[in-house]
Amino acid sequence: MSAPYNKHDCFAGRDLTVKERLEPQRIIIEHAIEHLNIFRDILDHASDHLTEEQLLIICSAVDNALAAAQNARFLGTSGYIPQPVDA
Repeated sequence: MSAPYNKHDCFAGRDLTVKERLEPQRIIIEHAIEHLNIFRDILDHASDHLTEEQLLIICSAVDNALAAAQNARFLGTSGYIPQPVDA
């Protein structure tokens, strides 16, 4: 599990802002976006030989990606019920 940088930066000799503390998470999100872009490219070049079962697996992956993104976006929003995400 990721964690923010420590509040106090000994090298800088000051407390970091929340934005600075969340820099590792921003980098992780950038990697997630890269993976989703690769997945989109895979969908753009999907083989006509995929089975119905394989298509359903892809649909499940897309549904999970959307649910995870929505859960992250609306985290802490009043009235939002988090969507389940399968492994």
